[in-house]
Amino acid sequence: PENPSGLFFGVGFVMLAALLAHYAGWLANRAQRPAGDVPGFQRLAAVQLARRGGRSLAVAAMTAAGCFLVLSTAAMRANLALHAGERASGTGGFAVFAESTLPARGGAAAAFGLPEDAVVPLRARDGEEAGCLNLNRAQSPRLAGVNPARLAAKGAFAPPGAAGALWGLLETPLPGGVIPALVGDSDTAMWGLQAATDPVTGTELEYLTEGGEKVRVRLVGRLPMRLSVFQGMLLVSERDFTRLYPGEAGHRMFLLEADSGGAAALAARLNREQARLGMEAVPALDRLRAFYAVETAYLSLFLVLGGLGMALGAGGAGVVILRNLYERRAELALFHALGYPPALVRRMLLAENALLVSVGVLIGAAAAVVAVAPLVLLSATGASPAALAAVLCAILATYLLAVPPAVGAGLRRVTPAALRAE
Repeated sequence: PENPSGLFFGVGFVMLAALLAHYAGWLANRAQRPAGDVPGFQRLAAVQLARRGGRSLAVAAMTAAGCFLVLSTAAMRANLALHAGERASGTGGFAVFAESTLPARGGAAAAFGLPEDAVVPLRARDGEEAGCLNLNRAQSPRLAGVNPARLAAKGAFAPPGAAGALWGLLETPLPGGVIPALVGDSDTAMWGLQAATDPVTGTELEYLTEGGEKVRVRLVGRLPMRLSVFQGMLLVSERDFTRLYPGEAGHRMFLLEADSGGAAALAARLNREQARLGMEAVPALDRLRAFYAVETAYLSLFLVLGGLGMALGAGGAGVVILRNLYERRAELALFHALGYPPALVRRMLLAENALLVSVGVLIGAAAAVVAVAPLVLLSATGASPAALAAVLCAILATYLLAVPPAVGAGLRRVTPAALRAE
């Protein structure tokens, strides 16, 4: 598949369920064993967890699910710069994407001071934005007229060996005068247009020509990447574009390959030297990041909400600990009556309840490792392994910090009266 992350996330979720099932089985097995085989405090914590296995499992399940979601969400931030220079990426291997208010007549490459092969000019027709920056569903997205043969020769915006077939869709005649078009990227097709893309059954949109006639544009395909510099646009062949809009003279959109000065320097030079055209040139990677800002905002929101949920979960774990200690008041009073030092009893309870919350965090972390493995190993995530480890440590520390106050509050309620009432 184009993006295996979803499959790995599903596998991680199944791993989470399997580990929780294994933990439930271990609790049930531990509860059925006689208490006489416990040599002191070494295994007393495990026995106490198994005494109320359902409660221990519920705490572990909620903690593990929260930890799994928070870590997985933190790793979903894409590293857009990873393959940005490749032809099959969302930049098409081009360094700069430029648009102008006025068309560049004549040779754009000569006007920009670049080799002819380093500039791919496109025609543009204004329309509705169909990308993630528009909350409404676009009815007539922007059109870009491209030279399919030239882009196919460069192998742009397609996997190796597939550029000819992809761009050839724009030159395939359709019955009834229908014009073939490619959607700018898969996210635009799925979310912005909610349209099907197929040479036969693809969604058809209506456009008006300069003469006021209605023409149908069929979405015969899409660029395969999730995000591209053409997000929110439809791509048609330059031949069909000039037939529909002969008044759109010249080119107002450009894909450029950078010289030795780099993309940022080239974009700055074009904006300065071609200001009379209303030039707006940006590095192609920056354009992708601008489109990705919406998804980044959602991921950040989910991460913040997940962190808040984990903090509330830590408070809930403290409540469970208090309830357990309240039910065990007579047992703890007996420890004191038999002469066990209060510090020893306190350490025993701290170890027992630290194990209670740590099991859930570790189960969630183990499942999350499976879910984010392809992103981390392929460096396709914007979050480094060190950052993910820091998030895990923060979650574990939050839960462990909730244990001492809860244990201290529970021990203050242990009095000899609890033992007399036994």
